Amino acid sequence: LHKQGYRLVMVTNQDGLGRPGYPQQAFDRVQDKLLQILESQGIFFEAILICPHVAKDACACRKPKPGLVSDYLARTDWDRTRSHVIGD
Repeated sequence: LHKQGYRLVMVTNQDGLGRPGYPQQAFDRVQDKLLQILESQGIFFEAILICPHVAKDACACRKPKPGLVSDYLARTDWDRTRSHVIGD
């Protein structure tokens, strides 16, 4: 994908990240390992965008709301016709 000019952005909801039930350190251990594995295979992310809220917080950044990607949506330097979403 990188050789074809694609840039990868990870967008994820992490319910309650940083709260007592889901400490940042616990997430970081898993996330760091995942990124290490992906990077060893040549997979790199331009950005990693994380919503730490739970659904009842009714935030603007929780998927499927566009808050986390609003900066990308406002930009014009990428080809929307060649862009793809993989995941939920």
